[in-house]
Amino acid sequence: MLMFYYFVLCFLFQCTLSINYFSNTTNIKECFKHYALFFCDKSHNVGNNIFDQINIIENYFFNSFESQEESFLTFVGEGKKSLNNSFAIIQPNDGNTLNKYILEILKLSISNGEISYLNLIKQFYNHLSLANEDVYTNYPIIVFFFNSYLNDLSSVKEVLQKIKDEKLQKIKSVAIIFQKEYENNATFLVGDSNVFYSKNTSRKNMYNDIVLWILNKICENSGESTNSPLFTVTPSIQLTSTNTIQTTKESKPIDNCKNYFTFAIDTNSDSLNKSEFNFLKNVIKNNISSLITNYSTVSIDTFDIKYNRWYTFGEIRTIEEFMMNIYVLKQRKMTSFDLLIQRLNKLPISNGWVMSTYIFISRIYKNEINKSVIDTKILKSKGTLNFIILGNNILESDLSPLQPSNVFSWDLTSSSVDKLKKFFNNSIACNNIN
Repeated sequence: MLMFYYFVLCFLFQCTLSINYFSNTTNIKECFKHYALFFCDKSHNVGNNIFDQINIIENYFFNSFESQEESFLTFVGEGKKSLNNSFAIIQPNDGNTLNKYILEILKLSISNGEISYLNLIKQFYNHLSLANEDVYTNYPIIVFFFNSYLNDLSSVKEVLQKIKDEKLQKIKSVAIIFQKEYENNATFLVGDSNVFYSKNTSRKNMYNDIVLWILNKICENSGESTNSPLFTVTPSIQLTSTNTIQTTKESKPIDNCKNYFTFAIDTNSDSLNKSEFNFLKNVIKNNISSLITNYSTVSIDTFDIKYNRWYTFGEIRTIEEFMMNIYVLKQRKMTSFDLLIQRLNKLPISNGWVMSTYIFISRIYKNEINKSVIDTKILKSKGTLNFIILGNNILESDLSPLQPSNVFSWDLTSSSVDKLKKFFNNSIACNNIN
């Protein structure tokens, strides 16, 4: 009888109820609630791969936003010392805690040689004696990042087995390797079928593919799998240039320049979506950063001058600090190009030095241009004023009233990153350039 009334109501409401009630999209898979513990590798040769590790963690976390899943996670790191973050569990949608622990990983000093996960895995084993095992869900997994030849693998494997035998019987373990040479070590620890080599997928889809693989490993014994596209935090770190205007007459090797570098980042969420914004940050972190030799000469500012922090000269000391400061930039629905230019003009410059300004811009309005003509002229007089146009909302001709030194256009798709590096080097204002 209840079913009869259901179909009557369904008919009256044009069956919209039945669509939602019977649709497969509302079926929640058994393994929808899962937990992952990530071991981050900050060994001596980690380089920019620490950001690959973080992006994988982020994509695992943000999967909760895009699917009917609950992703709980913890991540720890081994570098010059061990960082266990008290094995705190980050709850789904708790982005503030995620960012807090990401900063801790970024600040963790890199080791002088190879590392070992033995201390951390022992700490986790001991931690489980005090923890409520229910918080780790019925689908826990440990993810080991390999960016070096890890020491003490036999002992790590023994403790891992003790965790499975005595604490979390359902826990699985997998490894992500960034170089083929670490495959044997990873296979020894977790087994051949539980190793993912990052270069077996395209750079564009790498983070998405790795997290999808992890989720399928989590659900492997449940008879279910995750096949739907995931939320991708970071797209391919590639770019395409169109026409480039260059007016700088001469460029010198960077080490011969008495030069300051200023990066101004467009943080307006109305013109760049989340993926595009993360793309922009990763290009700067992973490519531009390697071209700078003295980070005390670098300043970072944004179009959002109210909330994002302004880093002036002398505040940034290392490449790790530079990367971290770019990483934490956030988007908001506000922009103030003219006020940004005014603030850039207040940067202190030593006598005999010049300043190369790089403005990454995705949108600008005519009234902002009109208000900024005089101030951009002053800024340009201090060295070079270089614009990098993101997307297709701005034409190079739109910027002509500002008389930039150089303009580089990206369409945010695919090409060689070498063009960006060449543009950057050719746009540096040296103290002997007229």
